[in-house]
Amino acid sequence: MIRRNLALMIALVVILQGSFTFGFTDTYLIYEDSSNIIIKGSNEDISKGIASVTKLMTYLLAMEAIDEGKISMDDVFKVTRDVDNVPYSYWLATGDEITVRKMIESLLVISANDSAYALGVMVAGSEEAFAEMMNKKCDELGLTDSVFYNASGLTLKDGSYNKMSMTDLQKLVHVILEKYGDEIIPITSTIAIKNPNSGYERNNTNHRLLKKDSHIKGLKTGYTDVAGSCLVSIYVEGDAKYVNLTVGNPSRDYRDRLTYKNLMYAKDTFVEKDLYLKDEKVLDFELLTGKKIDLVPLENVHGIFNVDSSVYDIEFKLKEGLSLPVTTEDEFGTVELFYMGHPHGSFKVGPSENIE
Repeated sequence: MIRRNLALMIALVVILQGSFTFGFTDTYLIYEDSSNIIIKGSNEDISKGIASVTKLMTYLLAMEAIDEGKISMDDVFKVTRDVDNVPYSYWLATGDEITVRKMIESLLVISANDSAYALGVMVAGSEEAFAEMMNKKCDELGLTDSVFYNASGLTLKDGSYNKMSMTDLQKLVHVILEKYGDEIIPITSTIAIKNPNSGYERNNTNHRLLKKDSHIKGLKTGYTDVAGSCLVSIYVEGDAKYVNLTVGNPSRDYRDRLTYKNLMYAKDTFVEKDLYLKDEKVLDFELLTGKKIDLVPLENVHGIFNVDSSVYDIEFKLKEGLSLPVTTEDEFGTVELFYMGHPHGSFKVGPSENIE
């Protein structure tokens, strides 16, 4: 009887585990930030719950408010009861005083929902008004598959929750790294922080991957029942910043394994190199006379590129208003690069010989 019950219990666990992952497919996008090139994706255009990855948008709006002089890093917020009641927090208690700097730190490192709420109130006057700012920023950035209801990413009582596609999230992360990369990467790479009022210490919500590889930095975790396990993480090597964005994972372990696998794929597949050397043939061009000439870069084409140079498609655009003669030092046109349909920069080319 005991054995039979044990077997039934094991079968039930297997069924429940299977029901959680049945039909599950990965949702992620990998890109390199310095070149802003998309490397690989899965379900990247589907809008899904992002949980506390929301706080990247909260951070962007808080930093812009600081830039505009609306608030400062040293401004002090006195904690009210409504902030004290926000779950999964920085242990802020009613009456505590906390600086904007510390709230931003806790927002990013330990995903403090009370700090997110307080920052929204400081910037916009209320969390509802802050959500309007978030959606307005989406319009400004062209994030067409995104919607925000609050600053934290918590699911509302009516079941509403913040959503983004990975394509939209990539655009948001790129803007943040471009404007505030020197600030956010060190903060989100901190292993643990303390509450200055209580003295309690908590680990970074991404501390396992940070400890696994020193090249991995930040950036933001997230979890709710509807969003699953989420993570934006960066692998920094030289000037390259490989970024993996993923949501909807069935567990933190699965999320971390997927992230690490994708980051290793990215850094092994895309490296800093010369795609073409100056004077190296890129394509030929037939003149009106019927003569064919080689077109070559006016300087070395250097950057983050796929190790296999043959994977790129190219499009050539003749320089407008071009007239003869043209020397080997003159611009003849522009070559645009494409990788898997995504643009990957452009460079100027000239003729390999003088054209009279």
